[in-house]
Amino acid sequence: MPRPFVVGNWKMHKSLGEARALATAVRAGVQAFGDIDVAVAPPFTALSTVAEALKGSTVGLAAQTMHEASKGAFTGEISPAMLKDAGCTHVILGHSERRHLFGETDQAVMKKARVAFDHGLTPILCVGATLQERETSRTFDVVERQTEHALRQLTPEEATRAVVAYEPFWAIGTGKTASPGQAQEVHTFIRKLVARSHGDGVARVMRILYGGSVKPDNAGLLIAEPDVDGALVGGACLEAPSFLGIVAAGSTASACRSSVGSFARLRRSCGSGWNPATNRASRVWTRRRGAAACAWARRSRRRRSTCSPSSAPRRRPVWRRASPGPTRVRWPR
Repeated sequence: MPRPFVVGNWKMHKSLGEARALATAVRAGVQAFGDIDVAVAPPFTALSTVAEALKGSTVGLAAQTMHEASKGAFTGEISPAMLKDAGCTHVILGHSERRHLFGETDQAVMKKARVAFDHGLTPILCVGATLQERETSRTFDVVERQTEHALRQLTPEEATRAVVAYEPFWAIGTGKTASPGQAQEVHTFIRKLVARSHGDGVARVMRILYGGSVKPDNAGLLIAEPDVDGALVGGACLEAPSFLGIVAAGSTASACRSSVGSFARLRRSCGSGWNPATNRASRVWTRRRGAAACAWARRSRRRRSTCSPSSAPRRRPVWRRASPGPTRVRWPR
């Protein structure tokens, strides 16, 4: 199961002083979560400042875009070599705002992904449909085209390290978000595309994030889905408490997802010795992913720890009063 990854995209926010303060707070807060990867993407002007604030920590530094050329007469652009020199480890490519506001094409994203790896940067490749494309049932066609172009020039080994982020443009900055089931459906589709183009092994380990109005109160439900491996966070990452709340929710949801995955394997191994009541509880998990489901998993795991294919769970004794005589126990046959 891929290690969860939460990325905060600061977009065009934060002065140098504000960026330093936010990076310092994030660095201190994520120390409590050792089972999740975190990165921040400040604006270009704050990259060096944030890199200094994060030095020696586990928090990664990402850029919000880049040019595909190493250098040249491209006024207003920034090269991958410059990003690497500033301390970046990741770069966001093909963000929906870059695609729809600045005309970034699938071909450009494909070239940039190739160049990013050539310069030692890990690309975060964004895909997603607009509201119009969604309403005309073209979401999967658009996602397939964008994913195929983004990964076309990457080797299988590089594709395992690349990150894909599904971010429906209709959900960015609108307060709307895809339901956990909707996100899972598209993420499953993306994983199948990767398996088809680069192999099942690559698809199993590739991290696929969800981005689109992610907040502390919905992050846990999203990341609890089996194919949602983290989040690309926008507005909620501009304040340390809300961003760290998303990190905490992602850490908890990932732990629960792993726990329930192991629990499902235990359930299969128990065969006919499994209590039918557990089947009802497992359906509750599909409807209520979160803390309640995790607590149920822990309780059930303790109750059924002795269950095995060859031994059914022990039934309760039947208490009956014999007449005459003292109370005694009779075990059912």
